[in-house]
Amino acid sequence: IKRLVCAEDNAGRTPLHLAASGSKVKCAKFIIATGHAPLKVAAFDGRTALHTAAVASCQPMAQLLFENCPWLLKQEDVAGCTALDIAQEIDLTTPH
Repeated sequence: IKRLVCAEDNAGRTPLHLAASGSKVKCAKFIIATGHAPLKVAAFDGRTALHTAAVASCQPMAQLLFENCPWLLKQEDVAGCTALDIAQEIDLTTPH
């Protein structure tokens, strides 16, 4: 399992990134629960799974990632944006 959850695609995204991009919260919970997920890994564009959740407008995923990896909130992508910057840009910070 460790090899699977640590795998990267040709853009440097891990299964956690892919789960976040598809709003697959149950899948992300499983990946995190394995204890092997590379939670600090950023893709080649510098985006973490939390950035990806923000882009996907998935508040439940963002909440899950923040609760398990609060340090991701401060990580910037190659453009200097944090996941919070992206969330504010697309208005995810205001409950609808």
